[in-house]
Amino acid sequence: RTLLKPDSGIEGTVWDAADDAPVAGATIVLVDARGGQTAIQSDARGRFAREDLAEGVYQLTAGAAGYVTERSEIQLPHRGQLRGMRILLVPVRIRVLEIYRRASLPLLPSSELWACWTPRELLGHLRREPLPVGHGFERLSALFEGVYWGPPPALEQRVEEARQLADE
Repeated sequence: RTLLKPDSGIEGTVWDAADDAPVAGATIVLVDARGGQTAIQSDARGRFAREDLAEGVYQLTAGAAGYVTERSEIQLPHRGQLRGMRILLVPVRIRVLEIYRRASLPLLPSSELWACWTPRELLGHLRREPLPVGHGFERLSALFEGVYWGPPPALEQRVEEARQLADE
């Protein structure tokens, strides 16, 4: 019977959750209990590694331009579970699409139209049946179009803007 030796390093790969491709240039930041930071960059194949980290609890954040930041807590040393990590980053455009979809489904005459109508077709329909004053759907549609079909990378703050507009 063998016991695994305590491990004080981490390694893994950062992946795009939408297309399962590695994310080059992602930043993984580890913050210890005293606020000390260690930053690691993923390489061209999305891989990252850091050895000989101090014992303790760390707040881990992983992010890249055009993606929603992921956060978790890790404990060092570990028994191998932080080797071969797979960090999935969701593109901002996909998260904004999810918010737009949730907001638009109740406004469609039929949910089957979701995959058929463009945002502009839905807005044309809604203009024939006015929305309550202050409704943010028209602004949400413009934000969605800009993020989804605009030039990358979409800024992460656009996700919160979409949430606020969807709540109006």
